[in-house]
Parts: sequence; C-alpha cells; structure tokens
Amino acid sequence: MDILSKVGPGNIAQLLSPSPVDFPREEYDGLEFRYGRLTFRPAEFQVEGLILAVVFVYLISGILGTRLNSTRVNAWVKAHVALYEAQFAKPGSEDHILADGPTDYMLFSTGRRAVSYLQTVFDLFPRQDILQTIYEFGWSMVDLEYSRDDVVTLDFKLSAESAPAFVFGVVSKYHIKQTRKERFDLTFFTKTTESSLLPANACLMSEHVDATELVLKSSAGTKFLSKLADPTINRYFRSFVITDQPDKRPVTGPIPASKKERHVILSLNLPPKSEAGVTIPL
Repeated sequence: MDILSKVGPGNIAQLLSPSPVDFPREEYDGLEFRYGRLTFRPAEFQVEGLILAVVFVYLISGILGTRLNSTRVNAWVKAHVALYEAQFAKPGSEDHILADGPTDYMLFSTGRRAVSYLQTVFDLFPRQDILQTIYEFGWSMVDLEYSRDDVVTLDFKLSAESAPAFVFGVVSKYHIKQTRKERFDLTFFTKTTESSLLPANACLMSEHVDATELVLKSSAGTKFLSKLADPTINRYFRSFVITDQPDKRPVTGPIPASKKERHVILSLNLPPKSEAGVTIPL
C-alpha cells in the first residue's frame, strides 16, 4: 500500500503505455519532389518509368507510322488522279480512299466501256506497329528471299464478252516466288519461260503460246513492253496478269465457264512520295 500510494495516476499511465518505437532514419539522397505530406522519389519507380516509356514510344510510333502510310497512299492517288479522270466516268480520288486499318487502303473507279470496275488496293508495311516492324526485319534476315514491301495492285474486272479466256502473266524475277505462293492461277495453269521481248529481270508465265502471241505482239502489248524496259519504271514492277481463273484454289472444284470472271491485274511496289508519279506510264 505504501508503494501504490506513492505512485500517482499519471505515473501509472506511463508504466502501462508501451515505449515509443525509434524508427531508424531512412537514408535517401536522390531527387525527390514534395507537396505537403506527399513525397515522390523517381528513383524508386524505375520499372514503372520504363514501362511508361515503352508504352509512350509504342503509341508515338503508331501515330507516326499510320500517318506515313496514309501520306504515301494519298501522294500516289494525287499523282494518278488525272489519269483516272481521263479513263473513267466515275474515277476514284483522294476523297474516296477507303481505309481498312493503318496498312490497307482501297480506291474504287467505274464508268469505262468493257470494264466493270477498277479496284486499286494498297497493302503497306505495318509501320504503325513497332513490334511487327521488328519481326518483319528479323524474318527478312533469316529468309533472304522474304521482303514485306508497300504494294499497290490495280485490279481491272473486264466485261465477260470483251475479254479472252486464258491465263497469262509477266512477273518480276525478284517476286516470282512470292507471286507463285499468292496466285493459284499462275501456279496451276501456266508454264514459266524466258522471252527475249522482256527485260532481263522479268519472266513469262503463260497458259499457251497463242496467249503469248496475242498479248505481247498486240499494239497495247508493245507499248507496255516499251514502258517496262525503262529502268526508272521497271524497279517498281512486280507483275502483270491477265486471267479468267481465281487467285485462290476453288474449294468446290473447277469454275463453270459461265461463272468465270476476267481480270487484268497490275501489281507494283509503291514508290516513295517524291516519286509518286513515276508509275503513271504503266
């Protein structure tokens, strides 16, 4: 009792309370930003910062890549619009370009005798996707024959009564392997040969000799060969095809003659913006 009588209420509270914890002072001498009780230390968020930087670069490359593809397509169409207007009653123009994503564009023209329509299709390099770009570059280093180019394809669908029924093609030797993979008609129906009438970097793929004579020795064929011999134009040439067969193998077997479509297809590498009009003569 004597001891308890000497200890006051305040002293009892001190005895029962836990002693304060002495936290060691945190050592940090890097850059930090303070706002009130909030503190931000960039050095402690290096991983998060790296992730944000990667996302930022990916988004910026996507915007710039998409814009670059669109600019190249518009430049080519603008350079060729006068030719379209001279050949079609309802030509496609820059205002009529349809985009199906950042790599695929299409232009439709119609209104010409013996031609049902012209469909101009652009298949471009995926510049908007940096990961896909890295993959394409890496694969081209593994497979030296592989190349992913900007390609523009002019597909003329002809009226059935005005077009001959055969398969014929002039193909660049640089692209013949890829063309064979992509076109069933050229692979299945034609025989590949050399011709003295063609440039050294092109080969002939024809169903029969009569088709070759009909095309190459016609006035239009002679003009085409003279333009193709120009090195400035020739470097963008991929293939020229006249066909009454589909480019993909039919699942149901041979197509009846009454349902066959006649097409004339010109495929080119898309020139850069500075040379957009170089392919006009073809």
